[in-house]
Amino acid sequence: MPTTQAGAPVAIDWECLSNLAGDGVFAARLALANISAHAIAPGWQLYFNACRKVIPGSVSAGFAIEHVNGDLFRLTAQGDAPWAPGEVFEIGYRAQFWVISLTDAPLGFYLLTQEGGVIDLGDPRILLFARFEQRMRHGEDRVPPDDAAQRHADNAAVHLLPQALVGRITPRPLSARFGTDLCRLGCDSAVAHEPGLAREAAFLRALLDTLPPACAGAVPVMLETGPVALDGVPQEAAGEAYLLDIASDGVRLRGAAAHGVFNAIQTLRQLVDIDGRLPLGRVLDAPRFAHRGMMLDVARHFADVETVLRLLDCMASYKLNRFHFHLTDDEGWRLPVTALPELIEVGARRGVSLDGSPCLPPSFGSGADIGASAGTGHYSHADFIAILRHAHARHIEVIPEFNLPGHARAAVLAMRVRHDRLLAQGDLEGALACRLDDPDDTSTYESVQLWRDNVICIALPSVDRFVDTVVAEVKELYGRAGVPLRAIHMGGDEVPSGAWLGSPLCRARMEERGWVDVAELRTDFVARCRAILQRHGLQFAGTALRQSALQLAPDRIATLLPLTGAASNLAENFSIASTPQALARVVSQRPRCWRPSAPRARRPMSACQAGLSSIASSRRFALPSGVAISHHQSSLRSVEKPMVVPCRFRRARRMRSAWASRTACSPSPGVRRSTRYQSMRAEVGHSSGSMRIDCSQAARTSRVRDSASSAASLRTASSPLRSVEPRNSRPVMRPVMRPSTKATRPSSMRARSSGSIA
Repeated sequence: MPTTQAGAPVAIDWECLSNLAGDGVFAARLALANISAHAIAPGWQLYFNACRKVIPGSVSAGFAIEHVNGDLFRLTAQGDAPWAPGEVFEIGYRAQFWVISLTDAPLGFYLLTQEGGVIDLGDPRILLFARFEQRMRHGEDRVPPDDAAQRHADNAAVHLLPQALVGRITPRPLSARFGTDLCRLGCDSAVAHEPGLAREAAFLRALLDTLPPACAGAVPVMLETGPVALDGVPQEAAGEAYLLDIASDGVRLRGAAAHGVFNAIQTLRQLVDIDGRLPLGRVLDAPRFAHRGMMLDVARHFADVETVLRLLDCMASYKLNRFHFHLTDDEGWRLPVTALPELIEVGARRGVSLDGSPCLPPSFGSGADIGASAGTGHYSHADFIAILRHAHARHIEVIPEFNLPGHARAAVLAMRVRHDRLLAQGDLEGALACRLDDPDDTSTYESVQLWRDNVICIALPSVDRFVDTVVAEVKELYGRAGVPLRAIHMGGDEVPSGAWLGSPLCRARMEERGWVDVAELRTDFVARCRAILQRHGLQFAGTALRQSALQLAPDRIATLLPLTGAASNLAENFSIASTPQALARVVSQRPRCWRPSAPRARRPMSACQAGLSSIASSRRFALPSGVAISHHQSSLRSVEKPMVVPCRFRRARRMRSAWASRTACSPSPGVRRSTRYQSMRAEVGHSSGSMRIDCSQAARTSRVRDSASSAASLRTASSPLRSVEPRNSRPVMRPVMRPSTKATRPSSMRARSSGSIA
């Protein structure tokens, strides 16, 4: 019998049957059991979220699975017979690509009954990936499954460095020398500081208060600013250099500016033990990169204020200085705009509404219950100001992101609700003031995340008013917080092909300007956004996925995440914050991270696909083709044919937090767990970390040989493996199939009439 969420009337099992079901498709099975004491009336609809698109016509007879929008799917049963108590349906289907991990399975099931009720069923029980055909992505997959034997082979060549070579400080400083003698700090240590360092002195006092009293042996601590002589420090980060001098008669922390003093405190924090003992020595340090950041995506998976503040504390501990705050996307809008309350009323609520109020549909398994959904929530103005001040006190710049023109479904639907409300009140001018979509648009497209209506109509003048309204509100909030605002990130990535082609407004604008390519519309939109930001005294920041998108403004900040053509992108001069140099970091630190496409053409993953983004200095620079930055040192080296071993894509997904944390030397913060996609991306470490992995030629060759032999042995044993079923102590439930007596129910989603926007 399938397992169920407590109190739910339906139990659900899901199993991947085979990834070898066809060219680029996999076969799966759903087992649904009515475990209640009552029959479920015909006309029920079962909804769930899945990242793989179901192949039309592949579903078992008597059932249909329809793609609603995004990652939301609907399963219906044909016929008019009720679902009897104890009755079990086994429903097979095929879908695109493959599933080799729990993260690929459908989640967030809920049932809409014929009477209009909504029942949250939770996640299914996902059966084991045990057989050969369940663990390989396709017939030509040469990557060995990630099992205990493979992990043992991977780790056999890895060795720990002697403690003397590891270092005491993370990230590794430019220079550190320590003796064998110790001094003592305690809660009774005196702290002196120069004017302007009161905030840093408060941080130090908070640290010292956690230590026991050192009594007569407590040494004093002095905070000061002054010259710190170091070569090769990016000019933008010069104020972050520091000198930490630990002597038997006192500790001196000197920073080139207050930020440098703060960095010295973080180093002191790592050196002192729980009893207050501190090795005598001297640390001279400065960042190698001016931009060292982390991105937190709260649009897809909301994180409360306390979680964000803890994350900022973790970032400060490891001297990260940029917080990329991803506030909007297709699945949510998290910051109120006073003039546009619908952005929160609609865009910050996810689920199925029973009272008629509009909301976004469930995504990423967030479920039907709006109040319990991980997709529901927003930051009040007070919350946002608290985050800004908390970050500013720790010398972290918060860069807010409002993703346009793609990834904008939450904003599009919110403004559509606003338009309809004002139009019903007779306010036509107000209704059109901030509308973001063309009602006559017949464009057909589908985004990477399977949305069909997530792009704004950039030919509308109201789009400019919308952007200006949002920018003005954000600038005001920074002013109220007393925190400087330098730039706003406007997104710009993943606009699906086909957008705007069927819009009469876009066609009219192109004819008016003499344009023949819709790409020119996007170029014009970026220029207009940049002009709006300039009027507010702000810099434009955005994401570029291809070289052509970077030809506009050479002085803007670009988060460069190219999917192809990385070398040509690097060869251009841009003011770049995030670059594909993470490839070199992945090659040198984790030699099993490779892109999973085209089994015969093993291409290294780009920064975004690996889940890592190294950060270069936020200044204009040029890198020639084939040159990347080494992980363990700041010098450049040529990357021609890196000797690495590929790995499964699921491992790359897990690395989005795990390996990014190692690269940035940041512990995993207490962010709400993402059920499918990680919502954070570490962008770089302050300097090279102390963790090293043996990437010598011999070790790499050994891993290649071991991986190849493991793959060969798996294929040799493929036949017996195919007959091995997961162990299951439950009796096998045979499907009860009803003959089809009438056509599938209409595709209109009942939730729409009750307020949920699909």
